[in-house]
Amino acid sequence: MIVFRNTHIELAALTNGRSFPRHTHDEFVISANLNGLEQVWLDGDVLVADTQMITTYNPGQVQASMNQADSWQCVSLYLRSDGFEHYFHRRVQFNQGGLMSPELSARLKNLILQPQEDARLREEAAVMLLADLQNLTGTACSPRDARGESHRARRVKALMLDDISQTIGLEALARREGVSAAHLVHAFAV
Repeated sequence: MIVFRNTHIELAALTNGRSFPRHTHDEFVISANLNGLEQVWLDGDVLVADTQMITTYNPGQVQASMNQADSWQCVSLYLRSDGFEHYFHRRVQFNQGGLMSPELSARLKNLILQPQEDARLREEAAVMLLADLQNLTGTACSPRDARGESHRARRVKALMLDDISQTIGLEALARREGVSAAHLVHAFAV
């Protein structure tokens, strides 16, 4: 259920059976569980999210989850991929998928649970949450380095150069990264 939407932000309350299969989003996703536990798979790493944790996903990151109870619900803030540039005049990438922060989790939940007649106040509260989240997660200025390479592209190139006597196919590299071949190729696009 979408609670708020403007040109850069969307707030939604989600309830979904038992799982979300592997997928990506074009935007940043910041979530907090209202109740229940969730096992999150994010670019090959696994974490267990409870009601005190904030989970953060960068645009294009492969994610999946399994919910531990039928009563699982979460709140998600979706921020367009250029949203940090719009609000903070800088590019951002989250460096970690989960952050234990009861305070930020409660603030994100309140964005959905508290009735706010004025859309500007809700947007302001969301932007303040994003500002504090950036400070706590050690965000980077860009998902690409000075050469324009993504972190995944650098990691895959290092793997291939580690033993140049072996040929590693695209499908094998993609499986190793836990993504599709098309998604892996996209990591090399500038």
